[in-house]
Amino acid sequence: MSEESFDLRRVDLNLLIAFDALMTDRSVTGAAARMSITQSAMSAALARLRRLFDDPIMVRDGRTMTVSPLAEALTGRVRDILNDVQAVLAPRREFDPARDRRTFTITASDYEGIAVLHPLVQRLAVEAPGVLLRIQPAEHEIAERLARNQVDLVLAPREVFPRVGDFHHEELYTDRHVIAADAANPIFDQPVTVERFSATPYVATHLELYPTLVEAHLDREGIARNVQMTVGFLLAPFLVQGTPLITITSEILATRLARSAGLRLVEAPMELPLLSTTMAWTPRVHEDPAHDWLRGRIRVVAREAAALH
Repeated sequence: MSEESFDLRRVDLNLLIAFDALMTDRSVTGAAARMSITQSAMSAALARLRRLFDDPIMVRDGRTMTVSPLAEALTGRVRDILNDVQAVLAPRREFDPARDRRTFTITASDYEGIAVLHPLVQRLAVEAPGVLLRIQPAEHEIAERLARNQVDLVLAPREVFPRVGDFHHEELYTDRHVIAADAANPIFDQPVTVERFSATPYVATHLELYPTLVEAHLDREGIARNVQMTVGFLLAPFLVQGTPLITITSEILATRLARSAGLRLVEAPMELPLLSTTMAWTPRVHEDPAHDWLRGRIRVVAREAAALH
């Protein structure tokens, strides 16, 4: 497809939309479902794309489809073009949260779910009854999912989101780590030293398949723990209730749970890293009034969460 002979008038914009769907799902079936068309119609669109670019675009490799190098190189550029077209054509009207209906897809960890999204959902039930939040877990490839517009917004600790600089983003708040234990735990009978901390039965925490930020820090510092079990970050505070176990967790998370879970919180006898929760989004939604409103509401509940320190 040479630039000299190329005629823009013969390009159907729907082909670029189909291309974007194919690159997002890496599947003809999935792309057809995404565009609400039949699989045969999507296969026909793929055939037209192959002729347009003089490239296979996608080829079958066993049970999966492999994307060609050219298609991989074009993915970001085509998505940018579609985002620009959408921005030009989208109606610029104000968003009325009390009356309008809107669905937002947010990726967040369980921690952000407790610290931010739970109070946000409580507010929206009153302020914006037509707004629906579709929450997805913070799994691997959160940057890729955001870049592909599979989610509208990501809430994640900056430490687990190294590519946050690729997107619009801002830090919402920082959180401290504290020791949490049952209020009757005898460890509180005396000041908690590093030696007493290391000797007390301990619940370690992980995120997905990896240690949490604080566990990795304690490993680097060579601080021993009497580990009895390793569980997800959100579950740990519940497991120390009524037991001699202790754990290290987020101050915001533990403060929200302290009364119902019967916890007591104390300062750790060693220096611990801070948790920095970041909100990230793409240029596609940067100027959208509804998304701007949602980010504003998240900032409000984040400030309230930070005040729990």
